[in-house]
Amino acid sequence: MRKVFMFLVGVLAFNCALAQKTNVPALTMVSFEQSWLDRQATVALKNHTNEEVKSIEFRIYYYDKKSGAQIDYKDFAMSVSIAPRLTKKIQIDAYDREHYANYYLSEASSSNENLSFDVKFELLGYNMGFPFVLKQYFADTDTLIISLFWLALIIGLWLFLLAIVGRMAQDRNRNATLWMLLSILLTPIPIIVVLMIIGDDKKKMETETGPGTRMGLGTGPGPRMGMGPRSRMGHGPRPWDDDN
Repeated sequence: MRKVFMFLVGVLAFNCALAQKTNVPALTMVSFEQSWLDRQATVALKNHTNEEVKSIEFRIYYYDKKSGAQIDYKDFAMSVSIAPRLTKKIQIDAYDREHYANYYLSEASSSNENLSFDVKFELLGYNMGFPFVLKQYFADTDTLIISLFWLALIIGLWLFLLAIVGRMAQDRNRNATLWMLLSILLTPIPIIVVLMIIGDDKKKMETETGPGTRMGLGTGPGPRMGMGPRSRMGHGPRPWDDDN
């Protein structure tokens, strides 16, 4: 009976240890560094998984060191490369650097002791897909709106330059489609310069109009517009015309 009891206690202890191990987050913060002159803070993160962490999203909570009150937080999303079961340091924007704030365990300024803060790390996700890319580059609504505005402006300018290339090529008797495709590959501005330098395609102009001709009409001697002698617009002689 005693052996059975000890076996059950051992199984229970093993399950508790396994549960504690399972509850460990995939990534945890090992250390945080930010002195009062730093423009970037350094966060050391440990990967507790058996896979490489390639992207991460996390939140940093900031606490006033004197009062212990939570004063701010900021979300971060970035591409990283943290090998399985290893720790790596990454750089993030420093907190409140305008007021020379410093992490309380880092180098502090004697005149800014009241700006010392503590931090807490919270993992929001890792190895995300396409939505992560949007979060990484568009952290807030203002950034998204500004980025979309500049994107629309760049696309509009690009299309305008493509239209100019097509018109210039057409005016110079060149293949507008071909030159526009070259503009897409090489950007329009150098193509515009090239078209200005090479000018008209004279061989194509001669092929279309023929040498020594005007509007495709011959210039040598002979009847004009197919009219024979003593005729008007192709009509034969009138009955009342005499032979003389």
